[in-house]
Parts: sequence; structure tokens; C-alpha cells
Amino acid sequence: MASVVVTGCSASVLANVTLLIHCRQNSTICEMRHPMLDLYSKYFREVIFLSKDVSESKRRVVPCSGAGDPHWCIASQMNSTKARGIMYMQFDVVISPCGLASMLKTDMLASFSDSTKTYAPFCYYETCRLFPSLNCDWFHWQGKTTQDQVVNVVNDLESVLFSGSREWTTRHARVFKKLREGMMQGSSDLIYVPREAFQVFTACARVFKMHGVFHEIVHPTMLELVPFLTRISSQDLACHGSRVREVYEAELLSKDFVCGHRVNYSSGSSLKAVRILLNQTLEVLPTEHQASSEVRALDVPLSLDFSTESMTSQLVAAGAVFFLISVKLFQMLKKRSAKFHKNLVEIL
Repeated sequence: MASVVVTGCSASVLANVTLLIHCRQNSTICEMRHPMLDLYSKYFREVIFLSKDVSESKRRVVPCSGAGDPHWCIASQMNSTKARGIMYMQFDVVISPCGLASMLKTDMLASFSDSTKTYAPFCYYETCRLFPSLNCDWFHWQGKTTQDQVVNVVNDLESVLFSGSREWTTRHARVFKKLREGMMQGSSDLIYVPREAFQVFTACARVFKMHGVFHEIVHPTMLELVPFLTRISSQDLACHGSRVREVYEAELLSKDFVCGHRVNYSSGSSLKAVRILLNQTLEVLPTEHQASSEVRALDVPLSLDFSTESMTSQLVAAGAVFFLISVKLFQMLKKRSAKFHKNLVEIL
């Protein structure tokens, strides 16, 4: 199979992954973002847009809103796709194809960041709601209404998942008891589901949809339940940012960047950084083994454009690199000279 290399990084791992991009804004804003987001199609098997408003879209968009947003929308794509796995992200998430390809394990579940998931007993959420001065109230906690939703989901999941097809153990009882006494909440911005987990993910998503549970409860709960029920390991992608913190240009172009949320698409500097990430040079090699593992991706890759303007800018960039190397060498020599001088004085 041909291997796709992105500025020195093999990106073939993404070539059999379907990417779902979800825009919850109005159709005008979503349409404005599509040309930029279309660039992901160079790396993934296919890119499918999800939106609550599809009436004015100029391209194929799958409707996704209401109960089951977005877990049932993701599960619905599992019924027809032949992809190795499905990755879902909100439209203001940014992925570095090179960074993601270097670490994604396609046979494992993957999530935005483990640090964004929390568990607390129901009494904690209720105490925070009743005493606003504690500054821990979560506005999606609606007291007994939310608690009943979660408990009903747990009861139904037991009957669906353990109706003679699975062995009920003490370990299962302990986990479900924990879910009856408290609640997971956290990020739902990005998730990857391998084909091995499609069946269980779909079964869980159907139950959560039936009870209309909010997605920031659904996703972290599913990320705990699916690995537990399937024995499929879970991978933390350690994405930058959070539900409330923006990711800026310096982070987007940092060497360790894999993914991040939230990115402000109305910021010129952020848009420029996203274009750099998504306009990396693509090469197709005959086999994966011909890609050297020693070649590293540049932090800010140069595209292979041989126009006069591009060549000039690349020569200027090369000159700048040469100058920085020269300065570094001079500093090293100066430091060694000072050390030698100090030792000589001590000897004398």
C-alpha cells in the first residue's frame, strides 16, 4: 500500500480513518469555515461535515442536532463506513496531521485529554448548585432531573449489554454502582473510535440518545465504559487547550502539537497557523518502509513551490537559519574561551 508522507512524517495511518467535523453555528459561519476544513481531505479517507442547519449548504452535510448530538450522529456513520475507525471533532478543534499520525494507535480508543474528564458523586453537584458562592456549579447539572437521566441510562445499559450475552462479574457490579452514585463530565471536542468498538459504542449511544443526556456527560462516560466493556485500550492524545481556553499561534506551531481546542478562526494569526498545519507537503512513496524514521518534521514546513517569489522567500529563510547557526557557534566558542581563560588564571 502506498504511504503518504507529510513533511517527513508518514501519514498513511490516517488514510483509512473517516473524519467527522461538527459545526453547531449557523449555516453562514459553517460555510465560511468549510474551505479551510476541506484541507483535511488530503490526509483522511473522507471528511464528512455534521451540522444542525443543512438547508443552505453548498456541499454534502449530514444533519446532527437534538437528542443524540453528537454520539448518535457518530454511531450512525458506523453502520455504513468501511473505514478502520472514525474520528470526530468540533469545527474549532485543530489537528496537526503530522503530529496525529505519529502517535495515533488505530486499534485503540482515543480522546482529547484525560485531564478534562472528572467524576464526582451526585451530592457534590447538588451542593455546588445549592451554594453558588462555592463557585463549582456546573450549569448542565439540573438536580434530580439530571441524576434520574444518568441512573436510568445505567439501568438500561445493564439490560442491553448484559442480557445473556456477557458475564456479569463483581467488577462490572462495582463500576455500574459507581455510575449510579455519581457522574462523569468533561470534553466532547474530539474522540476516535476504532472499528472493534463500533458495536458497543452504537449500543451505548442509542441508550444515551433515548434519555436525552447532554454530550459533555455522554462522551466521558462512554470513554470509561467502552474500554471496560470491550477490553480495548484507551489513548490520551493530550490535546492543547480546553473547553474554555483558547489555543494560540505559538502552541499550534509548537513541535509537540497534535491537536487543540478552542481555536479562534476570526483571528488572523490563528488562521495563518492553521493553514501552515494543513498545507504541509504531501509525497506518495511506493511503500511505507522507504520512509526514513530518522527524518523529522519541520516545526514550520516549507511547501515545494518553485515560483520566483517562493524561491526568494526560501533563500531568505535558509540565510536566516545559517545566520542563527553561526551565532550559536560563536556563542559556544566564546563560552569555551572564557572557561579556558578562567582555568589558565587559576593555574598561574
